[in-house]
Amino acid sequence: SLTRTLPQTGVPADAYAILKTKREGVVKEINMNPASMTNWLALGTIHKQVNDYEGARIYYSYVTTVNPQNLTAHWNLGALYENYLKDNAKAEVEYRAVVKLDKKYVDGYMALHLLYLKMQDSTKAESILTEGIAANGDSVDLFVLEAQYFASKGNISKAKASYDKAIAAAKALKNNELAAILQAEKDALR
Repeated sequence: SLTRTLPQTGVPADAYAILKTKREGVVKEINMNPASMTNWLALGTIHKQVNDYEGARIYYSYVTTVNPQNLTAHWNLGALYENYLKDNAKAEVEYRAVVKLDKKYVDGYMALHLLYLKMQDSTKAESILTEGIAANGDSVDLFVLEAQYFASKGNISKAKASYDKAIAAAKALKNNELAAILQAEKDALR
């Protein structure tokens, strides 16, 4: 419903006034073009900015219902569930939808990995890295995350092997500065 009140919770009056005006503009746009998912997402973000997380959930969920292929809506819902509504199970569902929609979206794998660590599920945390690397074999970020994960588990040999892959990927991108930083991190492992 577009009649949801924008609460003034936890934001200064001047910021609230700006967001309220912005919301009014977005609602006008939606009334002219209800099919614009960008405007529905913007409405969710405005509600999130005033700490109306339930309102944000409603608008983001609407987008995923009307357009299940909307990666941004799933991402926003995942982050909302994880960080604000504190529902890790629902966050997992949304982040999983993200990687299903775009296997090349590295941030989805990273978010799931960190969520699984938060949930203290090492099996899933390691598995999602393997899945992400299989889909993105040139991702420096995933290799580094994997190296850090193995190092945290005390498996230095696997951590070093992951750093080697990250270094090779950085060099393939001709980013020698990053390769040197990663080499230093690898060398610091004990």
